[in-house]
Order: sequence, then C-alpha cells, then structure tokens
Amino acid sequence: LLGKPIITRTTGTNLGVVNQLWVDTTAWKVVALDVRPNMFYGEMDSVMLDRLKQIGDVILVHDESDAQNHIVLYGLNYLIGSEVVTEFGGYLGKVRDYTFNPEDGSVTSLHFDSLGTPLVPSTVLSTYAVGVGEVLSVGPDRVVVASGAEARVQQLSSGVMQRLALYEPPWEAAYREQYEMDYYLPPPQQQPQQQLQPQQQQQQQQ
Repeated sequence: LLGKPIITRTTGTNLGVVNQLWVDTTAWKVVALDVRPNMFYGEMDSVMLDRLKQIGDVILVHDESDAQNHIVLYGLNYLIGSEVVTEFGGYLGKVRDYTFNPEDGSVTSLHFDSLGTPLVPSTVLSTYAVGVGEVLSVGPDRVVVASGAEARVQQLSSGVMQRLALYEPPWEAAYREQYEMDYYLPPPQQQPQQQLQPQQQQQQQQ
C-alpha cells in the first residue's frame, strides 16, 4: 500500500499517498495508515483501516473526514526497518514489508532483507518471509523470533548480489563459518595412559 494515493469517493479529492502503516503487534492487525502529500514530507494525517472502501491502483475512502490529524497511535508499531533477530541473538535482517488481509487487517508474515526499506526493489536485494507465529516479542526497533526460525524462513526473491554469489543470508553465513571452524580444528589429543606402579600391577595380577 505504500505510495498509493488515497482518493475520496464523493468528490474525487486526492488526500495524499500512504506514507506508513501502523500495526497492533499484540493482535497482529494493521490499524491505521499515515497519509502525506508525498512519501517524504508534508503535513501528516491518519486514516483508520476500517474507513477504506476499496483498494486497487488507488485507495478509496468516503470523504475528507476519513483523514484525521489527531488520531492516537500509542501502542502501535511501524515495524518497517526493525531488526529481526532470534531469541539467542542471531541476526536475520530488517523488516521491509508484511503480508496482511486488507479486509480485517490481519498480518500473516513479515518480509525482511538486509536494508529494511521497501524502496529498494526485491530484484536487487534478496527478500525473505517469516510467519508472525514465530514472533516472541516486538520492541521499538527489534522483532525477536523463536530460535530455529531461520530454518523455516521462506525466500521470496533472489537479488542480483546473491545471484552473483556476492551475498549470502547472515544465518547461512553463520552456519558456514561454524562448520569451517569445526572442520579445521585439530583433533583432540589423547592423554597417554599412566604406567602402573609395580604394586598396582601385582594387585591386578592377583
């Protein structure tokens, strides 16, 4: 939805473009959209998701009153740009987008890459998705997922850097480095057995 214009159905007025979305990460629902004259600057209004009438090439609302500039968004999260890490600190990437149902706002998965910005095409950067069921907690700038979630990540696109073998996902790089470390470690040395004292040898023979 980012960058799509919002138009009123009654008069055809252009209220601006969607600048960002706000998510209730307790219920995992998109609640509101921020609207500005363009993506980068200008006075910001907010439109609640339940006020949207139609979503296509443009987003339709009923009239100008659906865009308000004093909506309280306390407790909601922007998510875009937040780091995605496992509960043991393994770094996966940064959130660039998410999949949600526009009918009720239900978020099903988070999309992430190495930069965390939807402005960079997915043909340039490899993108991945992880289900919200893997999420353990969400902070202002960090999303923590369950240990082992990296093994259940879905790759959405293969960027040009990965196709040229100039990039690999951080969790795969960590596995490779650990494997190489284990491979090149010298084998453990066996401790020489201590020679038995004559008295111990005599006791064993008895």
